[in-house]
Amino acid sequence: MRQEWRDLLFVHGRIDADVLRNLLPAGTEVDEFDGSGWVSYVPFGMHDIAFGPLPPVPFLGTFPEVNIRTYVRHEGVPYVWFFSLDIPRVLPVAVARSVFALPYMYSAVRHDRIGSIVTSTTRRRGSRAAAQSVARIGAQTAGDELDAFLTARWGLLSATRRSIVEAKIHHEPWTLHAAELIEYDERLSAAAGLPPWTPERVTYAPGLPVTVGAPHRVRGINQPR
Repeated sequence: MRQEWRDLLFVHGRIDADVLRNLLPAGTEVDEFDGSGWVSYVPFGMHDIAFGPLPPVPFLGTFPEVNIRTYVRHEGVPYVWFFSLDIPRVLPVAVARSVFALPYMYSAVRHDRIGSIVTSTTRRRGSRAAAQSVARIGAQTAGDELDAFLTARWGLLSATRRSIVEAKIHHEPWTLHAAELIEYDERLSAAAGLPPWTPERVTYAPGLPVTVGAPHRVRGINQPR
């Protein structure tokens, strides 16, 4: 599946690794940096989803998205683990849930960049889960080890009732800019069972083309850790 991700805001913070372990299935290990687990709030624009050699899907293949994610390992390989992915399209929610076993949510979402300001709002249908952020984009940065830990992830893990599922992610390294939060109110993490956390690292990426591989089973859910 081909797609393009644009105007990404990365808001990262520490969280106790034991808290994360209680929310993850057997077969996944919390990936720690500087003695902590990490979670992230990531709003961005999803554009031009296309399958195989087919052209991009009209209308349904372009939408804003907001995800809450953490960082895990399986057999020593680093992955992203999503607690939620909010989008304003019903059909893609159903497809992503059934094909990739990802926790997509149907929500009212807006994501815009005007000049150096990036604004995102999310309100989940039938829920109090919501988020709002306004950030100012700064100068390009070379990044450091923490930025690499949080963004250089070439696969995702998800779980069905029986299995851990993997999908490879292919894209060039991110071009990152420093960013400053002007407004921030995020209640999507709480809906996923996460405790409150404080933003510690905020960056912005203009975006790039991405290819997501077909999902496949890598482990039974009842196998011992």
